[in-house]
Amino acid sequence: MDVFRFLRPGSVRYLRNTRNTLRNAILPKIRNVSRGGRGDGFDDFGTHEFYSFCEYIGANPWATLPGTLLPEEMDLFMEYHAGPAGTAGGDLRIELGHPKPWTESFRKIHVQFGNEAVTFFGTGFFGPDYWSALIERCKRSPYWQDGKFVFHLNLQGCGLRGMDEHPAFNRVTINGYHIFALYGDQLNNGGDLAGFYDFVFASAWHMWRDPRHNYFWRILEKAKAKKMEISMYEGLNYHTTFGDKKPPVDKINRMITGKAGGVSAVHTGLLLLKYWGARTQQNFNLSQFSFRPGGSFGNIPGRIRLWGGVLNLGDPANRRYRPRFLAHHIVNQVMGGDLIRTVHHGANPTFSVTNRFGSGYGQSRKPEKLTIEGIPRVHSYAFREGKHRGLVLVSMDPRRSHPVELRFAGKVKDRRATMWRLDSSHLDDTNEPDWAPAGPKVTVHKETLTGFRSGTQVLLPPATILALSWDVVE
Repeated sequence: MDVFRFLRPGSVRYLRNTRNTLRNAILPKIRNVSRGGRGDGFDDFGTHEFYSFCEYIGANPWATLPGTLLPEEMDLFMEYHAGPAGTAGGDLRIELGHPKPWTESFRKIHVQFGNEAVTFFGTGFFGPDYWSALIERCKRSPYWQDGKFVFHLNLQGCGLRGMDEHPAFNRVTINGYHIFALYGDQLNNGGDLAGFYDFVFASAWHMWRDPRHNYFWRILEKAKAKKMEISMYEGLNYHTTFGDKKPPVDKINRMITGKAGGVSAVHTGLLLLKYWGARTQQNFNLSQFSFRPGGSFGNIPGRIRLWGGVLNLGDPANRRYRPRFLAHHIVNQVMGGDLIRTVHHGANPTFSVTNRFGSGYGQSRKPEKLTIEGIPRVHSYAFREGKHRGLVLVSMDPRRSHPVELRFAGKVKDRRATMWRLDSSHLDDTNEPDWAPAGPKVTVHKETLTGFRSGTQVLLPPATILALSWDVVE
């Protein structure tokens, strides 16, 4: 609970790849029945417990449903969320301890059939009529509320045709992983460590701003043409599991777990929000130390420090937050309401990188030589919600600090603002227990700024994320 309160997410996704029934997925573990083909495989907790958790921390739920469902199960789905006593789903919700409809607890309820279209443990069928029929069944329910339920189309596994075959979905959901493969020449082309992180930052920009050798681009363009909003079901992280036969595993792990690498991974989500309107994005995952690649999940011989953001989750005395997780924490402090336009004046430096680039699973594994030009060193993201204002500044400069003068409308309440900044001494500082045995090297600096007003100047250090929060008065 304290970890999630620290993170302050807007929504949380519960991933389950199960051959299951809806009722079994809702029930707690003590009443959960083992699923076909899984032996003694039980969920650690059910949807009801997950919803209770989300309600407690103030986040909207995204619990993946069984991949194959009967139409009648969607009646139970709607009753469970909003039905009164006397309905099968309403009685189940009340029996499990929540008399109030879930539709009154959450602003949005995210819905996804299985995890991806075809993946582990048989997530189900995705024919052109089937998914749409399930959604239409929900919409015919007397408990349906427009705008409350958000259905996410699994694009992974069914391809671009999914957007043609399934218009009933609200959003098309994609993964957003940063750098699937990393080769020795890509590491060395930058010359020094700062040059390498120029390449990493340029790769983040390439994902969402450059169509060349980019798997994601055709998805983005088609979603735009179909007027379907993009969402991210997992990502905001690396997937660097492919490389040379003798890869520099330590360097790869430093990138994944270091400060500059963490900033770049989180920045991919901000870019996707600003330029493609993806409001709901999920980070994968919460807690895991390392992963051994193999098969379709990589060829690197050795353990890669994916996917977790938190180490020693259940041991508060020895818990460590990776820099990427700390960057998420900083951004989440100020996000909310509307994303509003920012304008840069003055020097506004840019940079270019020539290296081998590729975005997406296949393209990253077979990168092509490209020159990415005109990449801003400083990026800004501003938010407005009522009288509250938020601003995120991202440095994609691994060498220099940048003074930033802020100009905005409105008088600041009490002339005070709160600032959060990701701090460390070196680009690849990490909080890994073996690399930082004396304690975390990457921390969050929090400070109250007094005398804050339009015209205030802040200093943005190299390769970091800084956030500001303040209120205005009429």
